[in-house]
Amino acid sequence: MPDIITVEEQDFTLIVWTRDVSAKQKKLKAALTKREQYAELPTQDFSLQHEVGDAQFDKPLFFENTEYEFEFVFKSHLSVADLKPKIGHHYSVFADAFHPKKRTNSLAGTINFRNHLGKAILPLRYTTDDGVQEVFVSFTVWPTKMDLHSDFEAIFTEFEPDYDEWRYALITPTEHSFTRKRSQQKDFPLLWLAHFKSLWNELQQQAQLIINAPHNRLLSYEKKLRADRIKGKISARLEQKISSDFTAGDFARRYTVKKKILSVDTPENRFIKFAISRMIQRLGQLDKMTRKQESGRGSADYGLSEHFFTDLKSWKDTLIKLHRAPLFKELSSFNGLKKESLVLQQRTGYSGFYRAWQELKMYLETFGEGASLSVKGMDELYEVWCFLKIKTLLEETGFRSSEHEGANIQQTGMEWQTKDGFGGAFRMEKKGIKARLSHEVTFCRTKGVIRTLTVNQKPDIVLEATFDSGETLVWLFDAKYRLENKSDETDRVPDDAINQMHRYRDSLLYKSNRGYSRPVFGAFALYPGYFDQSDPSVKNVYQSAIDELGIGAFPLLPTDDESGYYWLKSFLVNKFGDNSRFSYATDYDSADRFYIEEPPRIPTYGMTQIRNAGRTLLVTGAEDFRIPGYYEQFHDGTAMFFHMRCEASERESIEEKIIQSLKYLVIASRTCNGKSPRVATRRWKVKTISKVLRKELTVEQTGTSNFTRSNENYWLFSLEDDGELSSPISKPDGHHILEFLHEK
Repeated sequence: MPDIITVEEQDFTLIVWTRDVSAKQKKLKAALTKREQYAELPTQDFSLQHEVGDAQFDKPLFFENTEYEFEFVFKSHLSVADLKPKIGHHYSVFADAFHPKKRTNSLAGTINFRNHLGKAILPLRYTTDDGVQEVFVSFTVWPTKMDLHSDFEAIFTEFEPDYDEWRYALITPTEHSFTRKRSQQKDFPLLWLAHFKSLWNELQQQAQLIINAPHNRLLSYEKKLRADRIKGKISARLEQKISSDFTAGDFARRYTVKKKILSVDTPENRFIKFAISRMIQRLGQLDKMTRKQESGRGSADYGLSEHFFTDLKSWKDTLIKLHRAPLFKELSSFNGLKKESLVLQQRTGYSGFYRAWQELKMYLETFGEGASLSVKGMDELYEVWCFLKIKTLLEETGFRSSEHEGANIQQTGMEWQTKDGFGGAFRMEKKGIKARLSHEVTFCRTKGVIRTLTVNQKPDIVLEATFDSGETLVWLFDAKYRLENKSDETDRVPDDAINQMHRYRDSLLYKSNRGYSRPVFGAFALYPGYFDQSDPSVKNVYQSAIDELGIGAFPLLPTDDESGYYWLKSFLVNKFGDNSRFSYATDYDSADRFYIEEPPRIPTYGMTQIRNAGRTLLVTGAEDFRIPGYYEQFHDGTAMFFHMRCEASERESIEEKIIQSLKYLVIASRTCNGKSPRVATRRWKVKTISKVLRKELTVEQTGTSNFTRSNENYWLFSLEDDGELSSPISKPDGHHILEFLHEK
């Protein structure tokens, strides 16, 4: 692969090399095309002086998770030994990656942006006879899995208010520009520093203008002088007084004279001095704060380079020099601005400084032109966004948040970080269910009712649902900011992510006084694959595995409609219903419906798995005239069949799989034709259950040859007598009244 970029400059030639990026361009093209039918690849910006549009390439060249080799080859009349070139990046990994090479008279290094997107800036610094030279190499780093200007920005802006500050990072390989917001929610040093860096040149220039041409005003004062020391024009009254005293021979008397002088001791100048001193103080605090943070950092992966502290010192020293200007030595203490000042709003130097000072106190909000700031890697942002998105989808199924367990976010130095993982959790409720949605829960061997007997497990997202019966079921999710594109170009999650879901489900056990059981009813990877999920003809490639095994993956992306998350939402609606379905009647255990789904019904080889073998349904029988002996058989133990309309179970919101899992029936039947009361005297073991049309049922099975609903679905139960009840159960009139009986 030839060099992707070669740029000739006065002092050097910049050469950028990487492996073939055509496959990554193809992936980005596919990702954009899926979102827009005629999407074009964006152009690649590349600048050597922080100027937008300095150079444009037809296709993106810089991508996430890709290594790039940069080499600055200096001209023959310059020597790297004298130039001492370096990359003054605040990110230590990038700063340390570059080293001078005397053999080629160059500065070279290899860097990888990993999962960081946005604007990358490499500050090249070297020293010539003309002093320190600084050249900023800037360009955009593109994703391959999503659209930088829609997906990424949507994910970034959809965070809960409590997690706003967590999104930002002190230093990463890339930056993003944000617009400024008038109100600031809290003091956040990282945002202040971002503002300060973007406003530094203006603050410095405006302060120098003020020092060179300060605002002043005339001040009046009184002074006592002898007559021979008074100069200038005097009032007629004073002149008459002096003449009278001289006539009397009094030449030593002193007279009060009013004078005026230009003074720089104005409220505006006192404010400028105050603002400069506050910035000096703030930079000193940030220096101490970051050095302490660096000393306690466990990994150098995201450490600060020495250039960060050098720049802090340079800014601080420049401000100290400005603060020591003769202008500020003549000023009294600043006691605030008691009224608006036209000088601060309109005068050259003052207005620019005052405007920049106000912007220092603002908050960064949306993407746009303003201050630049580093943010967390896309893998971290995507993971937490998935957690918050599931919370939103649960709310759309009818859950209401009852409690928010704040994430373990704390301010560490200049940024907000998590302690032992993000750790946030939401408690939610709907009728019959209490749910807890947690992030980064650690399951271990020694504590918790759900634990592992081998190594610790830490899934990204845990959804626990506790039902009125007291049972708790668990679903696990892992957010994977990765794609595996195979020959059919369908977005898939990498195989190791699916394997991880199997490990989660097999590792976690529920410990009770009855021993261990498996609480995980599903484990699913979440990944940034794009499908038009709202199109019924488009199917999830993992759907069959989800239905049959409870293992699989859901593509999840932010979209204005449901096309980016419809499959996951449908899954949650299927499990927990929406506002109109699955109200969970209190007369039977609502958790049971999950046990008759396919994944938990798969037994260990050689065994049969039964849930609630003693489950019994009480049902009222027919009430019209039947063949002789039909009603009597339900009391003498000779009945072999019982039938009822499928509409009866549907009316009670009892799903088909629950009917098909029944083990016993108690049938409240008349004792004979006529108006005898309905009473149940025996329990019947269910041998088989089938779903048939009414016209397929025989007289032997139904007790009548007269019927009108020939094409309606019926349940047909094949029965075996299980003995008499300890006490009869009487039921009121009414055909196919259903009630589940719980054994005591």
